[in-house]
Amino acid sequence: MTFDQPMRPASFSFCRTDRLRTFRRLGTTAAVEETASPYALIRNGFAAGVPFAPHARIEVVEVGAGLAIARLEDSPEVHNHIGSVHAGAVFTLGETASAAAMLGVFAEQMPIIRPVTIEATISYLKIARGTLVATARTALAAEHLQDEFAAQGRATLDLSVDIADDRGIAAQMKATWMVSASKSGRGWMSAFYR
Repeated sequence: MTFDQPMRPASFSFCRTDRLRTFRRLGTTAAVEETASPYALIRNGFAAGVPFAPHARIEVVEVGAGLAIARLEDSPEVHNHIGSVHAGAVFTLGETASAAAMLGVFAEQMPIIRPVTIEATISYLKIARGTLVATARTALAAEHLQDEFAAQGRATLDLSVDIADDRGIAAQMKATWMVSASKSGRGWMSAFYR
C-alpha cells in the first residue's frame, strides 16, 4: 500500500534526465528517484533532513497527507538490559513517524515551513520485541490544517501514533507539532542543499 500521490509543489520545477528526475530551487540541483512526488521526497529525504533518524536505525517507509509509517528493524544496538527494544528507541520511532505525517500535511509547503515538536508523551503498554512499526495520523484533516497555515502563517497539529511489534500495539504516543513559515526562507527542504 502506498500513499504517494502525483502532486508537485509549485516552487519546484521538475525535469527529466536519463533515469533520474531532478528538482531545482535557488539554483541548486539534487537528484531523486524518477517516481518522486512530494511524499516520496519526504520519505527518501528524511535522512538528510533529520540525520538522527537513520543514526537511530529508523526508516520512514510511507508518507501521505497526515499519515506516515516508520520502521525500526530489530538489532542488538536498540536493545535494553532485558533484551527488548529500549524505551528511548521506541520513543524516537514514534516521534519520527509523527514528523513524517506532519510533513505529509505540508508537502506543498515543504520549502518554506519550520516544524518544531512542542510536546510528546508516550504510554508503554507492553515490552516491545523485534522489528517495530509506527503508524502516525493527524487528529484533523490535512485540508483543515493547510487552511489554518494559509490564514495564520502557522498551524498546530496533534498526532496519534501506534507503535507495534508482531504481537500487537506495544506503545502509543501523542505528539504536538507547531509549523510556521520560515523567517529565513529556508524551510525543511534546505536539508537537501547542504
